Amino acid sequence: MNRLQNENTRGITGWAVEIHDLVLGKYLSGREKDLEFNKQVVGLGLVSREKLLGRIGDWELPEAIKEQIRTKIESENFSFVPPHS
Repeated sequence: MNRLQNENTRGITGWAVEIHDLVLGKYLSGREKDLEFNKQVVGLGLVSREKLLGRIGDWELPEAIKEQIRTKIESENFSFVPPHS
């Protein structure tokens, strides 16, 4: 989680889920719409395969479920190439 608080928030604290954690949660849910979301996030180069695979080890889940998520991550196309300007 990322804490957000500055003059623009007028002293109110907001919390944002870090994108790698968000993507891992969506892999865990396994819903078609979440997997499509992840495909788009990966395609835009917003997450790193290495960070996803490393972070899944920190989650308290049965090893079989972790392995299913690793398989989903490995099946993604992480070959993002930024557009030429």
